[in-house]
Amino acid sequence: MSRRKFFRTGLIGLSAAAFPWTWASARAGRGGDDLSDLKDRVANLEDSLKGMLVNSPPNVPIGTILAYAGPIDGSHPPPQGWLLCDGSAVRASDFEALWRKLRVPQGTGFRGAWGGDGNPNFNLPDLVGRFLRGVDKDLAGQPSNPARDPDRDDAKRPASRPGGNTGNNVGSMQGHEFLSHKHVLTDPKHSHDFSASRVDGAGAPGQRHPSGLEHAFGTDRSATGITMEPTGGSETRPVNAYVYWLIRAK
Repeated sequence: MSRRKFFRTGLIGLSAAAFPWTWASARAGRGGDDLSDLKDRVANLEDSLKGMLVNSPPNVPIGTILAYAGPIDGSHPPPQGWLLCDGSAVRASDFEALWRKLRVPQGTGFRGAWGGDGNPNFNLPDLVGRFLRGVDKDLAGQPSNPARDPDRDDAKRPASRPGGNTGNNVGSMQGHEFLSHKHVLTDPKHSHDFSASRVDGAGAPGQRHPSGLEHAFGTDRSATGITMEPTGGSETRPVNAYVYWLIRAK
């Protein structure tokens, strides 16, 4: 065997070993069938790679939460690789990568930051109808000082689901609350009309009586004053728009 033939044979062999589905198929072809099959396999591979990049981009970490603007229902499932943040229990064996991201150590085992122990299930974040707030810690896990969330203790931030994190940790929840405040009501000099059958031995029905906000007339008591009616809705909230919160699971 000449050196040229030996070199060519070795090069083809190495190429076939490195690219068995290209060079080997092309060399083994006895007509157009092998080349056509090769083209189909390459096209399918390209489609699969495109689908992976579109549905679950590799640069988006498992456990990332994003806002999704499209509808989700029986006819419109979440994008491939993503789950709705509705607090559902999912099997750790089905979503091993996500379980590794959401679990926290407990004793000799683990529990889910959002609930569950992974044996066999753990809970997804429950963000239905809820806003998000950043954990009050730095990259080293140290609480901010002074606190940015003054109510970050366990009593004010319970777990999202049984077994989940509480307090100043990812996965804890916080309920409605107003900032402590008061309403000051001044009562400048003025008169109130009142009617009573007896006004502690003096006066008569329709008499104008200088007073404050409350009048005491013994056993019979009737007066007009200032009434503060409740106002507002069923919750405290900023202007908002609905989206679906999704978590990358695969």
